Amino acid sequence: MPTTTRKRPSLGELADRFEAALTEKKDLESRLSKTLGEVAGERSILNSEITSLRGQLEQLQRKNKSDAEDTTRQRKAFSEFESERNRLNSEIAALRAQLEQQKKSQSGAEGATASFAAKEKLIKDELERKFQAAIVEARREQKRYAEQLAQLKIKLSHCTCQSSSGGHDWA
Repeated sequence: MPTTTRKRPSLGELADRFEAALTEKKDLESRLSKTLGEVAGERSILNSEITSLRGQLEQLQRKNKSDAEDTTRQRKAFSEFESERNRLNSEIAALRAQLEQQKKSQSGAEGATASFAAKEKLIKDELERKFQAAIVEARREQKRYAEQLAQLKIKLSHCTCQSSSGGHDWA
């Protein structure tokens, strides 16, 4: 079997290779340091964005709670209005019954009948006006809440922290 001899590099070649390896190592260290600096900068920016978004979310949650309280108050007022409306309708029915009794007992009391009818119409008109105003206000609030919810969903859908936030799906 023939033996092959491998040529050994000279000291000059070894020194050149060593110097090239050192230069490459310094270049890699420099690039690594630069990349780590960029990552730290991006991390800082993302942390700032996350903090800002958390603040916005907390503010929206407080606003949502306030809006829910407003809605509760409106529902209570609407309920009270309905109760008042029912009470007035009962009162109107009672007045009608009294009117019918008086008509039977007094055939000449046509003036009182017209007065009762006018009062009844005024009460009904006022009640209807209040009821319509309450409906309009409730619809206005409902639309406003729907718009705020849509805006919140849009903000959250653009949030860069969603993919790394543990999979929360608030949208």
